[in-house]
Amino acid sequence: MRLLVYCLIGLLFISHDGYCVPSRLFDLVGELVDATKGALGSIPSLIPTPEEFFSLSKNTFIGLPNQVVFAFFNQFCNMALNSNSVFVKKKFTPKLDEMSFILHSKSSSISIPLMKPDEMWKHPEFNTSNPLVIFVTGWKTNLKEEASQAQNVMAAAYMCRGNVNFVTLDTAAFIDTLYTWSAFNTQTIGEYLSKAVQKLVESSFPLEFIHLMGHSLGAQICGAAGRHFNQNTQLLIARITGLDSANPCFNNGGVLEGLFRGDAAFVDVIHTNPGVLGKKEAIGDIDFFCNGVSPLQPGSFDVSSSHGRAWKYYAESVYPGNENNFLARECTSITALNNNNCLGPLIPMGYATPNTTKGNYFLNTNSKSPYGEHSRRDHQPVCV
Repeated sequence: MRLLVYCLIGLLFISHDGYCVPSRLFDLVGELVDATKGALGSIPSLIPTPEEFFSLSKNTFIGLPNQVVFAFFNQFCNMALNSNSVFVKKKFTPKLDEMSFILHSKSSSISIPLMKPDEMWKHPEFNTSNPLVIFVTGWKTNLKEEASQAQNVMAAAYMCRGNVNFVTLDTAAFIDTLYTWSAFNTQTIGEYLSKAVQKLVESSFPLEFIHLMGHSLGAQICGAAGRHFNQNTQLLIARITGLDSANPCFNNGGVLEGLFRGDAAFVDVIHTNPGVLGKKEAIGDIDFFCNGVSPLQPGSFDVSSSHGRAWKYYAESVYPGNENNFLARECTSITALNNNNCLGPLIPMGYATPNTTKGNYFLNTNSKSPYGEHSRRDHQPVCV
């Protein structure tokens, strides 16, 4: 059956003359609805795991436009979520009692259960005089080595800056399939993250000190946390940063709610793989489109590495002296920007983004580190 799902995803894009025909795709999807409903109850076992899905995108889909492939996947996911099948009704709850926060310091990393956040807020390494940043890993970043790499790189950047409580929430190994990931886990994990933040605020920790940040799925978890926090307290978390917020199955007005402006007092979003693994739509108070709306970043040859550029760009901007590495201008397209048709001031993307800015901003990046077009290649950050 899994092979059948793969074949359908590929074959539905090809017309009789061998060209990709999206309109025909959606006609065929309509014809498949009745047949699909009977199989929806078993879909959780048919949807590929993250490892299989990325392998699928590199092999089965070679020669097919990635954005068109994922547009179909989105439609298929929405059709399933909006049905009345067992697929929607049956919940797969993540093992929350096995999930942990990691409180990073220069000398150690302290693991604290997600269900016992008070232990973290009262830990000697947690400084209530310093701001708090919570970084949530995502679907792409829980593929083995990239989860630890994303956490380690981001933690190193914040530890270099100093004067911050940097915490990570690793979702690795708790999201086994795209179905469980998209349908339920973002909302459930987000709810418990919001409860942890609420306990901290109730202890008189300044609300304006709290910054949630997530990559891919992690961005959608942060969005859910922001909404739950607001529903329970009528307050807004100061800032949520979406690092290429996950695209598949998250659509405005759909069953699943993704990160959106209003989930925090300030929502900034960095787009590096728009329309494929990351959202293409402007969803924040300010949205940064790196190198336009192309799904591939300079120097990247697959969608997964482009998807991961978002957290790499942000981490680079955190180091002292790098705040202005990524300067963007409000614009309508990367072409207009490159033709000098965009007016207005340059705004830094990443760590130093002003929380008063709004709109769609475009910028170019380098193909390798340092990625910031305005970076000084000989600059060596001085860590605190």
